[in-house]
Amino acid sequence: MPTLAQQMKKEFEEEFMKTVVPKIKDEGKIEGKKEGKKEGKKEGKKEGEKIGIKKGKKEAAFVLAQRGIDIGIIHEATGLSYAEINRIRIETPEYNASASKPKRK
Repeated sequence: MPTLAQQMKKEFEEEFMKTVVPKIKDEGKIEGKKEGKKEGKKEGKKEGEKIGIKKGKKEAAFVLAQRGIDIGIIHEATGLSYAEINRIRIETPEYNASASKPKRK
């Protein structure tokens, strides 16, 4: 038969497990969610910056091509591949409409 001290210890542990442990778990979940959101925002910002830079390069390539700048120079200036530059020239209606304009170098 357990002693009074052992019985009290057992009851305390059971009560602790029922009340305190769930609160600790909940706090851990909340903290984990906050950390996850913070990391998600950080990653999202990085990805957004990459997309914005790429879009800016494509817009610059379009304008340069529209003005008759050599594709090699556009490639050097933007870092876009020749295929990407040609795709921009082919797929952009504004470029196709302006293609009949005289080009200058």
